[in-house]
Parts: sequence; C-alpha cells; structure tokens
Amino acid sequence: MKNLLWGLFDYIVLIFIFASAVALTIMVVYIKEFRGAKGGYIQIALEQYKSGGLKGKAFAISSALIVLCFVFFIFLSFRK
Repeated sequence: MKNLLWGLFDYIVLIFIFASAVALTIMVVYIKEFRGAKGGYIQIALEQYKSGGLKGKAFAISSALIVLCFVFFIFLSFRK
C-alpha cells in the first residue's frame, strides 16, 4: 500500500501543477471578476461553479484538484 501511494505521488505532482496553471490563468484573464469577489478561495470557487459558465466550472474543478492534491501531500507526510 505504501509503495502504491508513493507511486501515485508523481502523477499527483503533475495534476497539482496543471490544476494550478489552469486556476492561475483563469484568475489572471478574468482579474476584474475575481477582484470584486467576496469570501475565501473555496467560497469563490463554489460561487464560480454555480454561476461562472465553462470558465467557472474549470476554475472550481482546478481549485478542488489543488485542495485534494494538498490533502494527499499532507496524508503522505504523516504516513512516513
């Protein structure tokens, strides 16, 4: 089980980098929309998912992937 988790680590890093690039690109391109948003990062992602169209769904999904990858990193660090 431990080898399987560490085997997934390489893929998780790539997913984290891709999701971060997508989220950052969307935030830079639509800076005016994000500048006026209220709440934290997760609240903004949920609001974008509800009302943001394709851009909002891509931002919310990439944000969720970032959080899940971070949780996986923390889980692996405690399993050492």
